[in-house]
Amino acid sequence: MVVNGASGSSSFGDGRSGDSFSSLIEATFTTAEAGDYQIVANCMVGGTINNLTQVESRTRIGSTVIADYSSPVGGNMLQPIILAGKVTLAAGTSYTAILEGQVIQDNPGVTPDISGFSTRISALKLNKQ
Repeated sequence: MVVNGASGSSSFGDGRSGDSFSSLIEATFTTAEAGDYQIVANCMVGGTINNLTQVESRTRIGSTVIADYSSPVGGNMLQPIILAGKVTLAAGTSYTAILEGQVIQDNPGVTPDISGFSTRISALKLNKQ
């Protein structure tokens, strides 16, 4: 099991004209055995939220997206983001799990100002019973 938490804030990327995810938190770990792993990531969201603001967040390992989420639009988007997903990994290999975010919509003429804070990411080995 690996857990990484951070107390600072990280800005979401400006993805209004194409993918521009920013890393909010990362956790690197080496697997002891092959199998299924649960990746759980979460953050609080803050900043200047306009009536058209919408964010997208995802967790990934390498190019494999484990979970993806698009928020509601406007004031309703102000909520914690919690993502979880399962991925099969090889034994004895180093992996980096990443929680990323981008603003996918905002009011015209506005520079997005959205950040993730109180971030945390965990990787847990799942055992079959």
